[in-house]
Amino acid sequence: MNSSVALGALHDLAMSPDTAGAALKLLHEMQVHQVELDLQEEELRRSVAELESALFRSVQLYDFAPAALFTIDRNTVLFELNGIGAHLLGFEKDAVLGRAFDSLLEPASAQALRDAMSKVVGGAGQASCTLRIPGHNGAAQVLAAAVSADPGGPRFLVACVGH
Repeated sequence: MNSSVALGALHDLAMSPDTAGAALKLLHEMQVHQVELDLQEEELRRSVAELESALFRSVQLYDFAPAALFTIDRNTVLFELNGIGAHLLGFEKDAVLGRAFDSLLEPASAQALRDAMSKVVGGAGQASCTLRIPGHNGAAQVLAAAVSADPGGPRFLVACVGH
């Protein structure tokens, strides 16, 4: 029933002496309910604005962190990386998403990464390792890496800084 039909029915009830009191009581209850809905809507809008602001801040912190940040799965497939991470790898972000992170590392570093991931799976809160990324000019970049479980799911977070 739409509101104009409901208001019409309420008006008809209010015009009859037998039902006028009940109609006025119902009208008052509807008005109170509408005020409650308006307050809830205002609170919801405020909550949405706060969440959007927090999300924006988190994205900014992740993207502009002074360390390379990567989110990988157990097969080291890259799901997320920040701008510093893409720069260290020498690719645009979109060019490496979905690729195996360990395929971008020197073989010994790929094993060190998998070993660190195994330690985290085994219960270590965090494991550290050194990663070497082959450079395009022949000089490898050496990074100190910290690997931890992703609190958002069955993945790993890898944070790297220059060694």
